[in-house]
Amino acid sequence: MFGSAILDTAIGLIFVFLAVGLAVSAANEVLAALFKLRARNLLLGIQELLQDPSADGLVTRFYKHPLIAGLAGLAANGGKPSYIPSRTFVLALLDLVSPTTEGTNRTLDDLKAGIEKLPASLQVTFRVLLDEAGHDIERFKTQLEIWFNNTMDRASGWYKRKTQAIQLVLALAIVVIANVDSIRSTEVFLELILLSAIQLRTQRIRLSKQAYRRDLQGFS
Repeated sequence: MFGSAILDTAIGLIFVFLAVGLAVSAANEVLAALFKLRARNLLLGIQELLQDPSADGLVTRFYKHPLIAGLAGLAANGGKPSYIPSRTFVLALLDLVSPTTEGTNRTLDDLKAGIEKLPASLQVTFRVLLDEAGHDIERFKTQLEIWFNNTMDRASGWYKRKTQAIQLVLALAIVVIANVDSIRSTEVFLELILLSAIQLRTQRIRLSKQAYRRDLQGFS
């Protein structure tokens, strides 16, 4: 019985901690959606990527591009997307750096001319990526995707650290508000289990006595 009581108590505690964990995760998702944390984190990544800390230059133009604005859903009201596919990023950025007219293709000279108009630090980045691509436009697009994905990996790390801090605060708040005490919970579970076991044993004894009396009456 003692082993069963310990097992039942452990299962009860697991359910308590699981419920708290689910509550923390749900609250974290609500806050993330309410304050647009993913979109803000992506914006920080794009600012670092395009080397525009104030977000009033190339970043603003980038977010206004139809390919990016279409991802936001609330673009008309100043909303920003929470996720940008790497291919979409490359197409939008190249269209800003080296736009083409209808019926024409982007040439290497067009691309180089567009790069010359970028801020000096971003020019260096583009030239390095272009050299790595062997001055091939299609391979250059692939290099831009790799560059974007590497930065987004770092941005994901920033977001994870932020959410971990938020979840810690939420967990502490839920534990305090709900008065979640593992020691007290263990005591309550044990008391309930032991009380149930005593009641069951008492019931069995009573039934045994009743059966014994019936047997005596049968013999008499």
